[in-house]
Amino acid sequence: MSYDVVIVGGGSAGCVLANRLTECGVLNVLLLEAGPDYTSQTMPRDIRDSAFSPSSHDWGYASQPDALGISVAIPRGKVIGGSSSVNYCFAMRARPQDHNNWQSLGNEGWSYADVLPFYRRMERYAYGEDCWHGRSGPYKLDCFNWDQLEPTAAAAALASDALGYARVRDVNAPGEPGFARAPLSAVDGIRQSTAVTYLEDARERKNLTVRGGVEVDCVLFDSDRAIGVRLVSGEIIDATNVILSAGTYNSPAILMRSGVGPEAHLSELGIDVVKVNPGVGQNLTEHPVMWNIYAAKPPGRDVSAMFQTVLSVKSDDDLVDYDLHVLPTAAVPTELMPRTFIPPSMEHPTGWDFVFFCFVYAAEVARIGASCVAESEGGPVD
Repeated sequence: MSYDVVIVGGGSAGCVLANRLTECGVLNVLLLEAGPDYTSQTMPRDIRDSAFSPSSHDWGYASQPDALGISVAIPRGKVIGGSSSVNYCFAMRARPQDHNNWQSLGNEGWSYADVLPFYRRMERYAYGEDCWHGRSGPYKLDCFNWDQLEPTAAAAALASDALGYARVRDVNAPGEPGFARAPLSAVDGIRQSTAVTYLEDARERKNLTVRGGVEVDCVLFDSDRAIGVRLVSGEIIDATNVILSAGTYNSPAILMRSGVGPEAHLSELGIDVVKVNPGVGQNLTEHPVMWNIYAAKPPGRDVSAMFQTVLSVKSDDDLVDYDLHVLPTAAVPTELMPRTFIPPSMEHPTGWDFVFFCFVYAAEVARIGASCVAESEGGPVD
């Protein structure tokens, strides 16, 4: 069967595309996802629950060792909804400065003023001012009230006050950085992945087909026009249009297997060159992160979100906007901490951990330089 559009990757973008492209009822669309396809009724509990980041549906990627021989895990969701189905639900927008920088580089339509209507259109969020937020979109967001914070998050707020950081009402609105409640893509403990917020409502449309457990090998071309895809199984699917939304790591890999990418590298691998594009698979900038781990007192109640607050900080007063995010966690059971980041061999005297994560904003990595991961141990904290 031939389709008007084949979408490769049912992740954060793919589920949105499947919804929007089938709204008119004209286009016949196929959504392909390498991981399992779950509906809201069949979704496993660890994918549905928003408290922690599950590792049950992951590609298992790791970085190449650096100059010190260190390789780190690269979590990527292999499931319908992609990484929006396995993340920590911290719903942070790009900074206005980022959007304006992108437009200054020639990307028309990407300024903050241009993109803000789309941020508002997608959101359903009860907090903040109407000029910055949407109230009726499909993407449901929430945040904790100050008096609902877990003890560790509340203690972090008091520590931030003592250090002189301002309380910020809305971390996703333009303004000075400071300590704020974290906006979360979670409502009543349920993760609001794009599989839930966008794809679910579109599933009954007759012009949409969703296939899970299907991995794409390459895009097929007639001269320089895409005409379909070939699956790893060898099955060929014809299409008038092919959209790659397989993620930061998989989309370049599919392109290069299809013959699109750096000529020397493709030739080295024996792949026929369809289109020379030296940028494919290059220029990735990931944000470094440092964390400190402490033993925590058991909270005495279920934890509904690992991250509940965030401190945005400028490392240099001359910066236009913040470049660091400090996220204190709730008290987390040791067995639920990601073992790729928190070694189980460490001493965990209470069976609960409290972690301070410090993320360097990706756009500032080149300016700041390399960061290393530091771990430290301490006594129980309230």
